[in-house]
Amino acid sequence: MKRAKRYFFGFHAGGKGRPRARIEIHSPWRNRLGRLLMYLFWFTKSGREAIREIRRLEKAQKARNKGDKTAMERLWREDLACAEASGNPLERASALSKLGSELMNQKQYGDAERLFRQSQKIARQAEGPAGFWSLGASDHLGWISEEQGREADAEAHFLEALHAAEKELGPEHHRVAFELLGLANFYQRHGRRADEIAAVKRLLAIYEKQKNDPQIEPVSEPMILSSLGRLAALYAKEGRDAEAEALCRRIIDNFAEMKGPLAKMMICRSVFAGTYYGYAKLLRKRGETYTAAQCEDQFEKLMKKIDPKGLMRRDWIDEEW
Repeated sequence: MKRAKRYFFGFHAGGKGRPRARIEIHSPWRNRLGRLLMYLFWFTKSGREAIREIRRLEKAQKARNKGDKTAMERLWREDLACAEASGNPLERASALSKLGSELMNQKQYGDAERLFRQSQKIARQAEGPAGFWSLGASDHLGWISEEQGREADAEAHFLEALHAAEKELGPEHHRVAFELLGLANFYQRHGRRADEIAAVKRLLAIYEKQKNDPQIEPVSEPMILSSLGRLAALYAKEGRDAEAEALCRRIIDNFAEMKGPLAKMMICRSVFAGTYYGYAKLLRKRGETYTAAQCEDQFEKLMKKIDPKGLMRRDWIDEEW
């Protein structure tokens, strides 16, 4: 199995290509405004419950950070017991999934798989085959199989989730794009470049068509940029230089026009920096050294904003291009 790469375009976190199941808790009640909000929330029942839950999670997280490896597991088992007593099926599905994620982090794959299958069975009855917890269980089962080296089983689970989303929600629904992203990351891990390109092209088309949908508008533009950057790098690896250059120019043009908070987002800056770097390599390959040097200067300027202390390794970006 190939070692997973750290994608510069926001697709791979921690070099794994799947979202971490581990839950990190950062309390918002750490400044004066936060404390004021906490007091205001305390006067409502739902607010008090939310604050208590945050404190429970913080306590378990701190215990785990101090070496108690089962602190989060105990918390999720408590939640599972409460969910089973409540009689609410989706609460049970949620609790089973959270506990399964924790056991997955502990590499207790057999127990985790059993919990995800239970969660999926309950969720499918309560919310249908394309509900949040139903599809999430398929994704988790895919990553459990993948981490154990069962490539065919993993792909089958990812495709199961994709096909369920397509059938129930429609082929251009944003959840379909999410499933395509997971599938693309899986293909990347196994060096299946043609399959990865096909998946990324399709998810890009979905986000471009749905970008004005208020439900996904906050993530559509970053995902479009990420997908374009990823495709450009993949085309460059395939020797499809003209297509790679066209995408690079499109991204750079977008960068010149982008304003406001979007232009300051880390993922967008990362895409633009990577694009300038990759475009410079393509230009040097064609002998356009002057323009390539200008792109390299832009890359360095963006990297100073992204990493002002120069702590990031630079060699990994060569792997992408």
